[in-house]
Amino acid sequence: MFLKSDNPKKCNMWVGVKDPADGIYKGRHTGTEAFDGYGQYYDGYDYSIVNLGSFAPGTEIEIRLTILQQDKTGNNEYVMVKDFQFYHLDYNAFHEDIEQLKQSPWNLDLSKTKDDYLVGEVDAKAGQILYTSIPYEPGWTIKVDGKKVEERFDDIINDAGTSVMVNDTDGKDGEVVILNALIGLRLPEGHHTVSMKYSPPGFRTGCVFLVFGIAAIVLLFIYDRKNNMIMIQERELAEMRKKGITPPAEDKSVPVAQIIKSKGAITEKPLKQEKQEDSDDDEKPEEAPDEVSEAVDETVDAAEKPQKENTSKPQPKNNNRPKNGGNKKKKKK
Repeated sequence: MFLKSDNPKKCNMWVGVKDPADGIYKGRHTGTEAFDGYGQYYDGYDYSIVNLGSFAPGTEIEIRLTILQQDKTGNNEYVMVKDFQFYHLDYNAFHEDIEQLKQSPWNLDLSKTKDDYLVGEVDAKAGQILYTSIPYEPGWTIKVDGKKVEERFDDIINDAGTSVMVNDTDGKDGEVVILNALIGLRLPEGHHTVSMKYSPPGFRTGCVFLVFGIAAIVLLFIYDRKNNMIMIQERELAEMRKKGITPPAEDKSVPVAQIIKSKGAITEKPLKQEKQEDSDDDEKPEEAPDEVSEAVDETVDAAEKPQKENTSKPQPKNNNRPKNGGNKKKKKK
């Protein structure tokens, strides 16, 4: 039994069988109205097929599910069963079919067989179908004697809205689906080599895009290496080092000046750069008003300073100067 649900909740499962005498469902083991417990079902999303046991033909069975309460409120405690699936297996018929399959086995070559590749030989009789226990899914490539076989089934939607794979009825050789689940193969009569290889859908397309992507990256790298200015300069510096020429940026013979900033930080600039900055300052057409006024004040102070020094210096006395104002009289002889 398998109960498919889109809203599974953990439940306890109980099974009872209808008693023909009174029409009451009872547990086969208890013999009373207490059903037989079959453990928990819908334990999360990992639930599978449950073996209910063997029953005589025509037996009516009742199955009960009691939801395990997840909280004290009991809100949203329900299960929606989408599909009820019950299967019956006749073990005697199953063993007879297995014996028939063993008469024409597919002998795999274990030295060549891998996880995604199977190859082997088989002797097929007229009208036989090679049965495999491999679940059907897209991506398998089957070859018989080196030739790819075609699919002999159609994937249709039935009245219930589910997908069903229906085999062709023309009886042509090719790939078929067994029990809507397993891969089978119609073979012509005789000895054949059958190979099966699996490749995920879209794998080859992805490999093609991967190769193109790698090629695009390589081309972009080559283009950038040839045209990137930084990489060009690095190559030129490397060539200079090989020739024994010291690059200008690595020449330690150029003196370095230390410039003290207002915050006390010290930065280093080459003297050439400092001279260049001084020449740039000289080439400026106009000076700031504050600098012009300071220069004028310094010039005026420099001109007034000698004059003050001359006026403050005392004049020396001339003792040889005559008292009559310096006019000498000539005596007549």
